[in-house]
Amino acid sequence: EEVSMVLEGLKLMHPGAAVLSGAGAAGKAAGSTHVDDESALWINGGAMMPLFPTVRDLRPCDPDSRGEATTFFAEALLEMALPGGAPLWERVVLKEIAPNTGNGLPQAMVDALKPLFGINAMGVRRVRLNAKLRRKNPGVTKWYNPDGSNNWKAVQTTQQGGTAYLILRDYSHTLPCTTLARLEGTLRKGKLRPGGGALYNSPELLVDLLIIAAFRLMLEGDTLDLDSVLVLPSGSLLPINEKDALNRKFPSRGALLGASGDKLRHALADLIPVAVARIENWWHEVSLGRVWDVLAAHGYGPNHLRRLLRNMRSLVKTLKTLLSNPGALQLRPVQSGGALLPTSSSSASASSAEALSNPI
Repeated sequence: EEVSMVLEGLKLMHPGAAVLSGAGAAGKAAGSTHVDDESALWINGGAMMPLFPTVRDLRPCDPDSRGEATTFFAEALLEMALPGGAPLWERVVLKEIAPNTGNGLPQAMVDALKPLFGINAMGVRRVRLNAKLRRKNPGVTKWYNPDGSNNWKAVQTTQQGGTAYLILRDYSHTLPCTTLARLEGTLRKGKLRPGGGALYNSPELLVDLLIIAAFRLMLEGDTLDLDSVLVLPSGSLLPINEKDALNRKFPSRGALLGASGDKLRHALADLIPVAVARIENWWHEVSLGRVWDVLAAHGYGPNHLRRLLRNMRSLVKTLKTLLSNPGALQLRPVQSGGALLPTSSSSASASSAEALSNPI
């Protein structure tokens, strides 16, 4: 009932908005992030599965990664879907879920929202396996030994309840993908230096980055973290690694705080009009009822929906403020149902804050 009132009120304010279609999910407690039964959000209902033979043909995505865990390309047997019960192997990316990230639930929620806003999704699924992958020889920092042999092993975690993983779509078919951070910078003497990269010569990529930044700003993610935006072999962008959502006290400025932040800010600001046209179309093309379905299915409540909608209403103004004067953009302390609101002592920012703080 509370969600229906929010959506009906929004329909009155935005007569052209695609509000009600698809709003069939049951309501959740306001402000909670709790799923009564998570089994439907896990492969095999969350029951532990053996690492082998569930996955095979493991290959580290970044063999030089120095982390305790790393992401792997793999083939996975997750369903018996072919006629006659023949095994259906699919190429995936296997990523161990980091601690204190809600067992990957926020990332699954954000990923499920991406197609609604015309953004490439990773196809996030979650699975619990009975082992974790660690280096076989800790003295070798890379995931391959000098002789080319594998430097990883399975460490049993059955007694600890298994290890949670994200299963992601392998867009690149095991080919390495570059990040926008590498395209923004230039290589000098083997080191990546900020600024001067190919990104600045591609208005298409810059506009797509603005769309991703707006989407992340709406969900209070890492707005302009260029390391978490991949350039796929097709040339399109894939945002990854959204570990949290609708839970931020201060806006993320990401690369705008880097050595080439001013140059990036000016390059993006020049293309704001093109991006704004696409962002404003979200009101007409995105079913906000389906947005609520996704939120509710992942345990997010009416206050999270209200917060997302407030962010969405102020999105263009907040994005422009972020690019014109990022130092002026601060957030009020998060309260129940709060949202990202610019505040500043300047009259211009004050008027923006007043406009953005109107209740839905």
